[in-house]
Amino acid sequence: MVVNKVLDGRGDPVDIEIEASRELSVAMVENSVALVARISLTNVSNAVLSNLIVEAALLPDFSSKWTAHVSAIPPGGTFEPMPIARGASPGDTVEAYRIAPVPEGRFSPEDVHDDRHRTELKRVLLGIVDIEAPLSLTVLARRVAPCFAIQRTTGRLEERLRAVLGRAVTITNEIIWRVDQDPNAYTGVRLAPAEARREAQEIPLEEVANAAVRVLRANIALSQDELTKLTAKSLGFPRASGTVADHLSAAVALLVKRGRAKRDGDKVVLA
Repeated sequence: MVVNKVLDGRGDPVDIEIEASRELSVAMVENSVALVARISLTNVSNAVLSNLIVEAALLPDFSSKWTAHVSAIPPGGTFEPMPIARGASPGDTVEAYRIAPVPEGRFSPEDVHDDRHRTELKRVLLGIVDIEAPLSLTVLARRVAPCFAIQRTTGRLEERLRAVLGRAVTITNEIIWRVDQDPNAYTGVRLAPAEARREAQEIPLEEVANAAVRVLRANIALSQDELTKLTAKSLGFPRASGTVADHLSAAVALLVKRGRAKRDGDKVVLA
C-alpha cells in the first residue's frame, strides 16, 4: 500500500510503498523474522533524487530505528532497500550504482586501437574504474564506447582494454578491481539504474554473495531456490531463471566456500 507521497515537504516527488505484517508475534521477535518485508521508493519527479535517508521503527519504542541510505534515484526509477529484520546491521543497505562521467564522441572507433591515443584511453578507463569498480570487462567496454563513437562492443575491444590497463588494476575472472580493493573483503551491494543496468553475469560474484548475506540476515534460513529468488529481486531481477539462477547459485556456493554461510539440510543459513 502507498503510505506516503511527501518527501522533505515537497509535493509528490516519491511514492513510498510498504509491505509489512499486520501483527508482531513473539516467534517473529525470537527468530528475527522481518516485520517489514519490502519498502519501495519510486521517483515520480523529473529530477534525480539524491542522498535520501529511509528510516523505519515500530512505535512506541518496540524496536530500534532502522536506517538505510539511498545515494540516488533517477527519474522514474525505483529503489528497494533490503527487508528489515530485528538485529539487522546498519550496513545491510543497497547503494545506488555510481556512474562515471565519460566524454562522448571525442575519438573515432579506430582510435581505440591506435597507440597514439593509448594514454588518453587509459586515463578514461581509470576514471571509470575509480568510480565503478568492481566491474566486468564487458561493462567497462560499454562505458568507454561512447568516447570512441563505438556502436557495438566486441571481444577484441575488451582485450584491448585489458592490455591498456595492464597492472594499473587487478583483473580476476573478468572482473576489474582497483588495486586498493580486496575481493575477499568486499562488502558492497549496488543497484544499478536503467542507464547502467548490468546483466546478472556481469555483477561480480562477491557483490551477489553480499546481497545473499543480507537476504539471509533478514530471513534466517532459506532453501537454495528461495535464497536465489529473493537475492535476484534485491538486485533488480524479477525472475531467477537461466543465466540469472546459474550466477546466483555460484554466488551462494562462494559464500559456503568462504565460510560465510553453510548448508543445514535443505536450507542455507549464515555460518
